[in-house]
Parts: sequence; C-alpha cells; structure tokens
Amino acid sequence: MSGLSYRAQTIEAAGTIVHDLPIDSYGAADLDALSGQRIPLIVGRDVLRIIDVEVDFIGDRVRWLKKQQDTDFRADFTLPLQGERAAFPSIDLTLEGRQRVRALLDLGSDTPITVAADYAREHGLLYERIQSSPVSIGLEGVLTNIAFSLRTVQIGEIELHDVPVHAVENWKLAEPISLGWPLFHSFHMILSLGRKSLQAAVDRHILASEIQRDRLGISGRREEKKLVFSHVAQGSPAWQAGLRVNDAVVSVDGRSISRNYPIPG
Repeated sequence: MSGLSYRAQTIEAAGTIVHDLPIDSYGAADLDALSGQRIPLIVGRDVLRIIDVEVDFIGDRVRWLKKQQDTDFRADFTLPLQGERAAFPSIDLTLEGRQRVRALLDLGSDTPITVAADYAREHGLLYERIQSSPVSIGLEGVLTNIAFSLRTVQIGEIELHDVPVHAVENWKLAEPISLGWPLFHSFHMILSLGRKSLQAAVDRHILASEIQRDRLGISGRREEKKLVFSHVAQGSPAWQAGLRVNDAVVSVDGRSISRNYPIPG
C-alpha cells in the first residue's frame, strides 16, 4: 500500500507533548468499510515509547497514562516485554504445550492470533485440523488466509482454549506469531514500553467464555443499495447455501440495503 510520510510539529497524549513526530498517511477506505466507522488516526509504537496505555477489554475502555505513572491497578501477573528495547513489543507464550515461542503484540488487529503459514506447516499446526479461508484487511492490503483453531494457548499463568488463528502466506513480520486484541477479551492490562512490562488482571468468568470468530465464511463490500460478496469460503454455511463471489444482497429481513442499513461494522 502506497502513502505519504511527513512530520507533525507537536502531538499531545496523556499530558505529554511529543515534538517532531513522523506520521505515515495511507488511504484507509478498506479499513473504514470493515470497521463501519471513520478511522482518522492509528497510534503506533512511536507514541507508545513516550506514554503507557491502560487497556480494559472487559470494560471496553482505553486510558493514556503518563510514562511509568503510578496507579492503583492490581495485576494478577506481569510479563516482560521482549524485542529490541521493547520498541516493537512482544511476549513469550506456549501453543498446545509446545516449546515457548515469541509473539508480537498488535492491539490494532481483530484476529486473536495470526501466524506465518510456513511456520504453521513446519510445526504441524495445520495437520488434521478443520480449516477455512477468511479474508482480512489491514495496511498490508486484502489477504486471503487459512483459518483454524488451537486447542490451548498459555500466556503467563493463563490458559486459553479453542483459540481462532489465521495463517498468512508471505509473512513479513519480525516474529512468526502476532497477537490481536480479541485474544485478550478477558484481560485488563497496562502496557509500558518504559518499564518493558505487561501487567494483566484477568476475569476468570470471561476467560471461560468462547472467543468470537467468523462462522459465516463470507467477506464483502457495501455498494449503492447492495452488499457484494468478494469472498465465500468453500464449504462454509454461505457456500452450502449457494452464495458465490460477486453475488449481491439487495435486502435483509425484507428491508432494502442502504447506506445505514444494515448498520455498518
């Protein structure tokens, strides 16, 4: 994806002024369409180097904190952040009892776990598993992935079960695994690149609940008065119902498609 790079003279976050911050500008129409809302700014690690961030997935809120600010947050456990100077944060985890592996943290991703397809094949993660073919949209463009599930994933003291995973071809990230925010649906945590730590408190009731996943096997785009399918996973409920790529939906529950119906997102 092509774009422009420039510098902002000042940006304020959590009462901290950042000077001469590099900003990359891209066309984000696909991201807006996927999320159902306008996304004018994506905050990356350059900002997180100078502030901490408290993310409460349980309460559905985010709070910026001054760097290494003292809080009354009570963590169940703390994980060290790995990576070069923790500039691109990563943590260690265990997949289905295997040897520990390092994984990047990407709280901008709505996929619980993304893994390099070559890594998944090499370590037998795709062997004798039910698979599907979802589509994901990000700054890297539109990708068709391999979807499957892991029986267990252990992060610190916490073990998650039946975790959705996307395997991606032509992987370009520094580590073979990347973790998105749905994996942490039961977490309340503080991410501090300054302390090189991830403090986490976990709601055990939510931890036992299912991690949401796509069960329809379809992706599409909204056009004037219709929804057009750009991908239908073979063998999915949509496929079995006879839907194919470029088919269009013109009404839902007897109501015509419009800009605001169904609700975007």
